[in-house]
Amino acid sequence: MKARIPFHGVIAREVIAALLPYARHLEPMLQLGSITVTVEKYRKKRTNEQNRRYWKILSALGNHVGLSSEEMHEECLCAHFGYELVEWRGSPNTQPLKRSSRLTTVEFSALMDLAERWAVEEGVMWEEAA
Repeated sequence: MKARIPFHGVIAREVIAALLPYARHLEPMLQLGSITVTVEKYRKKRTNEQNRRYWKILSALGNHVGLSSEEMHEECLCAHFGYELVEWRGSPNTQPLKRSSRLTTVEFSALMDLAERWAVEEGVMWEEAA
């Protein structure tokens, strides 16, 4: 169960009151044992449309340079966020310092801009997501 409750400033009685209706959903879980309730800052995540467009660009660019979309994704992450060298089975490999799964729409747009810029520089065309 997830609930998004607008919140600004210090936790006040109003915020606690807004959470109370959700507490009844917790009681059955408490009977099964311990539970964890997490309160975190809301961050707008990338849209499905952004995601589809990004992977279309990666697919076209990857086909052009002989890499899979997933390999192109790793290249973009390393170029955009930096990387560290890790050894795997006796060979050095790059590992991005940040993954894309929790990026905001703004952060993801910057990553997509990098992929798009590379594709344009290579003369790669892609079909826009419908």
